Amino acid sequence: MAVYLLLIVPLLFPYLAVGSILGCMYTDVGIAFVEHWLDGNIFVLLFFILIAWVCALLLSVIGTAVAYRRRPALEIARMNFILKCLHIPAYVFIFFVAAFTFVHVPFFFGLVALIGFLIDAMTIIPSGVIGLGALVKARKERAFSAPAAVFLSIAQFLFCADLVCAAAVFFRLRKKNRRSLREP
Repeated sequence: MAVYLLLIVPLLFPYLAVGSILGCMYTDVGIAFVEHWLDGNIFVLLFFILIAWVCALLLSVIGTAVAYRRRPALEIARMNFILKCLHIPAYVFIFFVAAFTFVHVPFFFGLVALIGFLIDAMTIIPSGVIGLGALVKARKERAFSAPAAVFLSIAQFLFCADLVCAAAVFFRLRKKNRRSLREP
């Protein structure tokens, strides 16, 4: 259970990042916060988001290391699959924020698209670390060949392919686990 608690920050990171940026851009309280506390510099907010990302990455690494020592590959793959599925609404939300900004303020679209891409990349890296840990453990358990494990490890860090890869790893390990339970 403690491993799952370590993954709360990586889970909530994209929602925290986008919510804080939108809150500072589009609400009176947020605008006052940026003007008064950050001296009108939104890059300070981006620095705080970077600190939150470093925390999310460290907790992902720690959670993966703890899970790697105590859990089978199937459970790590399940954590990765759940985390990636729960990030889907964040990706959709980031897309709609970028589209909304393009329609209403087209000259900020490049900056918003860049920030959206960076938040997406910052979201995929901690979850990719967990997927990488699951694949290393699965390879150690001889569930995947070396070329398949390398390919799937790289795919853990690619947009859209990460969810497909997480699902493939989880369902393959679950199938292997069920098969091993039936055999005497």
